[in-house]
Amino acid sequence: MEITIGCELEGGLVDSRGRPVDTLAVLAGGMKSPDIPFEEITSDMGKASVELISAVSRSGSEVLASFERSLGRIPLGHYALFETCPFGTEVELVDKSRCRAMMDALAREHPEGRRGVPAVAPWCSTQFHLGFGNAFGPAQVLLLNVLNNIAPYARMRVIERFKVKGAQRHLSIWQGWCDARRVPAPRWFKDLDELHAVVRGIPKLLTLRNGEWVHADEEPSRLGDSESEGTLWWLARPRLVYNTVEWRPFPSLMPEDAALLADRVLALARDFSAYVRENERATAYTMREIRSLFRHLAHHELMPSEPLCETEWWKLYEQ
Repeated sequence: MEITIGCELEGGLVDSRGRPVDTLAVLAGGMKSPDIPFEEITSDMGKASVELISAVSRSGSEVLASFERSLGRIPLGHYALFETCPFGTEVELVDKSRCRAMMDALAREHPEGRRGVPAVAPWCSTQFHLGFGNAFGPAQVLLLNVLNNIAPYARMRVIERFKVKGAQRHLSIWQGWCDARRVPAPRWFKDLDELHAVVRGIPKLLTLRNGEWVHADEEPSRLGDSESEGTLWWLARPRLVYNTVEWRPFPSLMPEDAALLADRVLALARDFSAYVRENERATAYTMREIRSLFRHLAHHELMPSEPLCETEWWKLYEQ
């Protein structure tokens, strides 16, 4: 089974003088490749934010080529900045129905909900989608568990490797303004059924009706629904709508560094897949099997030699 990767890379958009600009206006709402699925440059929650979405790729070089095509669509006199917090911690929000609906929905869900979008909007990240063909089964759930367990450790190694500045506590922005089941935590699912059950227990936040985003009126979330999956802000989250596992603990990186990291993430995923194919008991999820898997993968830079305990996970998460 071939494993593919896609990357979402967030940053800021400025003019020739380095001033933040209205991304939606400059990009005419966003620019998609006319003939390559997923490849796009668009906005995010901040008015001057920009997001590159790569084509489905088989190597870091393909990710970088996709990014370069999208960057080439930026009008002359404008430039993308790839920093964790390019415009400080208070930014103007984008004028999109999803942003307005998100603030309204979060305010209904949590007493501090209205501060959620303003807390997250200034920050930029690098996210990966790992694709496994047309199935999501025990191996993918195990990978989801592993990537979530190692995410704070892997983030630390990436910050050290690429000498990232200004990323302190960038994960902690996800806490304290919504249902705690939506946000990062050291979760481990015993099987796909439990994953489905946990997701169904989280109220759906938003839905698209007549072209406008609105509160979902307490519908249950469900896997395979892009609207539901898009508001599970876990460090590793299932995207059954794409048959991918999304990994999202990393700060914003320069495109070439994101491409290098894509190769490392792919190598880890491919070794994981090979190990699971050769060891039928790997998906039994016993601690003995999990530790054996971790030891097998420990030569990868992003991988600790043992699973993180809950205390270790939170300590690294809060750094």
